[in-house]
Amino acid sequence: MPAGVMTMITASSSAEIDRPVSEVYAFVSDCRNEPKWHTDAIEAGLMGEGPLAVGAKQRWLIKFMGKREMIMEVTKLEPERVEVLEARTALMGMAPTITYSFEQAGSGTRFTRSVTMDPKGIGALMKPMMRSMVPKQNAAFVQKLKQVFES
Repeated sequence: MPAGVMTMITASSSAEIDRPVSEVYAFVSDCRNEPKWHTDAIEAGLMGEGPLAVGAKQRWLIKFMGKREMIMEVTKLEPERVEVLEARTALMGMAPTITYSFEQAGSGTRFTRSVTMDPKGIGALMKPMMRSMVPKQNAAFVQKLKQVFES
């Protein structure tokens, strides 16, 4: 195993949403909607001008031991397929990479949210707690997104 693999925290959750891929992608890829389903997000917005593209930066205000700002950068974007966001600022040593995947599932969408991070510094001390917390939270965010669309 490569060095660091055992220290990584990973989580992946999926849900089938009864809406077309184009609709789910449009909603999720607009970071201003993040607080509507990502319950740790207080607000989010695109920084600067222009359309969503690789290299675009987003500013998220997150509830994590108080309110903390996180800068996320779009590092991969395939419309209606995948969006990858990498944290450019760390929250207490934690800088997640978040991947949103969209697949056709019948007449709806199979949405998957995956998170990987390798906490450093003070964050490393929180790894045991984060190992159980991150998968639970990730699954809750995905279920909340499904609820937003289907309720």
